Amino acid sequence: MIATRVPPFERHELPVNFSRTLAFLVALAAPAQASLFDTYGFGSRGAGMASALTAASTDYLAAFYNPADLLAHKRIHVGVGVVYLEPQFTIERDLPDSPYPSELPERNVGFTLGLSAPLGGIFDKKVALGLCVYVPLLQFTRAEFNDFRRPQVYLHDNLTDKLLLAVGGAVEAAPWLRLGLGFQLLANLTGAADFDMALIDGRVERESLSIDLNADLAVTAGISVLPVAGLELAVSYRQELDFQFALPVKAQIAEFGLLHQE
Repeated sequence: MIATRVPPFERHELPVNFSRTLAFLVALAAPAQASLFDTYGFGSRGAGMASALTAASTDYLAAFYNPADLLAHKRIHVGVGVVYLEPQFTIERDLPDSPYPSELPERNVGFTLGLSAPLGGIFDKKVALGLCVYVPLLQFTRAEFNDFRRPQVYLHDNLTDKLLLAVGGAVEAAPWLRLGLGFQLLANLTGAADFDMALIDGRVERESLSIDLNADLAVTAGISVLPVAGLELAVSYRQELDFQFALPVKAQIAEFGLLHQE
């Protein structure tokens, strides 16, 4: 993402090849991959500005939108909030009297926490750290098996139910240049199912189901340039973050033998 902002900064001279560098960064812009915060925005300000905070993150929200701007205002920022999310979807059915009703995403309530602070001492407020956390309260990350005969909104079904953590750090390389780097963490579910059964008499002799919760990391990065007083140019990158679920199934069926599905 590339954006501009108009903050009250002092004028500084830039290298002569700045325009070439900026043109190169613009040429590298790629389509954004939607996640929970990309879809709804992080915090009230992020939602109100349609997530247009690449060059306007002035507090802990920069840990998600542009880590470089954790140094935009060199003060400690702390924030907590409660988010209510209610997806609005409809599915038009060719058979309105179908015995299999539509399955639509459910509402959720989440708790958000943010913190950012510049480091003092030998760093002299040239380095800052920040984090943002979202914790779902009504429905948590879980394994769920939906009936394939029921129409559903697959990509949004559990979008609001995932724990997410964004952490970032920023360095002021020059009075006119800030660099940021961080990561996002999302929970993944993996596991295995193993059972023995007989089809003729419907008997299940043994069954085992295990599910593990793992972490998946994605890189975030940002650059903020202050070419003249009252102008900020910023570019940010957020690596695609997928939520994956894997459940290999091993079934010993008396009439057929061993079936193994990865």
